Formats: sequence, C-alpha cells, structure tokens
Amino acid sequence: MAWTESAGKYHHSGSRQPEGLSIVDQLGKIGYKPEDIEIVVFTHLHWDHIYYMDRFTKAVFYAHETEYQFALNPIPLYYKSYEHPKLYENAEEKIVRPFEGIPIKTIRGETEIVKGVRVFETPGHSPGHQSVEVDTKDGSYICCGDSIFILDNIRPVPEIAYDLTPPGRYADIVSTWKSIELQKKRAARPDLILPCHEKNLLERIKETPLLVFCIIQTR
Repeated sequence: MAWTESAGKYHHSGSRQPEGLSIVDQLGKIGYKPEDIEIVVFTHLHWDHIYYMDRFTKAVFYAHETEYQFALNPIPLYYKSYEHPKLYENAEEKIVRPFEGIPIKTIRGETEIVKGVRVFETPGHSPGHQSVEVDTKDGSYICCGDSIFILDNIRPVPEIAYDLTPPGRYADIVSTWKSIELQKKRAARPDLILPCHEKNLLERIKETPLLVFCIIQTR
C-alpha cells in the first residue's frame, strides 16, 4: 500500500504503513531491491496493491485485461479504489495513479507466467481479479489476493446451508462466491490458500519462508 500520509489522507482515515513494512523494505529483508525484480503479477489494481510501481524499473507488470480496463475508467463508486484523477481534481496536490504511464501486459484466462507459476481468474472482489498459483515441493500455493479475505471465508456455515462464509466487500457477490468455491476445490489443502488479509500468515512466515514471496506479490 501507500505510505501512511497518502493512505490516511486520500483513502481510509487512520490507514498507516508502519516503518519498515513498505514493499521496498520487505524485499530488502530477503536480500532484494525493486530493480532486481523481473516480473510482477497483480491480483488486481486497487491502490493498496500497486504502490511503489515506479521503483520496479526493470519489471514486466501483468494484470488481467478486464481489471486494467476497469481501472482506467471505473464507475464513480470505485474512483477511490483506483485513484481515478476525477476524484482528486481539487486536491491540494496532484494525485497520480501508481500505474500512470507504466506499461502493463494484460492477460486473460488461465495463463502460465513462468514454469510453475500461473494465474487464473477469480473475479468478484473486483471485475478482473485473478489469483496466482505457485508450485512447490509441498504443494501448489494459491496467492488469492482479496478474492478470499481471510481463511474464515472458506469455512462453511451448515446451519444456513452455506458452503463458505462470504466476505463483506465485493463488486459482484455471485462471482465472489463462485471464485471462493473454485479456490477451495483447487487447493489440495486449506493451508495452501493464502488470503491477503489473514493475520495468521504473519506467524506462518516465520516457519515457511515461501510465504514471504507470496505475501509480497499480493500486497
């Protein structure tokens, strides 16, 4: 996401990025600089997933075709999510969308990015959301961005015949529901699903270094 001043001022009051938790700082902790990164895959293009793009000077950026087109021209309800210029015409300072002027390769459907890393469509949270699947010796992890907010979303609610617990934020609840069902079915085990807002992942990172990569890619 953005640095605290920008996040709190232009998005959600009280939003903050604690010192040392920017993607630049987090990469530094595992020995990389943004300019070392060759490929960045976005699950979606909401502001809190795409800041610092300009620092990744040698990267090729990938996003879903539908997501990119919607990000360029969202309905007013989503101006803030995509930092649409119209919303900030009268702002004290000029607000520039993080992806402004930066080439993005658009993809559609299930696509292999590199061997062992692929994306597949999981719309609902946003029109062109996609998830990233990463093969490892322990199984195929699904970096699901915001298509699944927390692991509680995959848990059923049997007393009302729900096979999952739907999140409270979405652009399309039908697509959201089907995308969660798809990922539940696709994952060999629940622990291979990595939701972007699952706090327990911070503890798992200490035991499973792979998760550092997965969280960085989806935040």
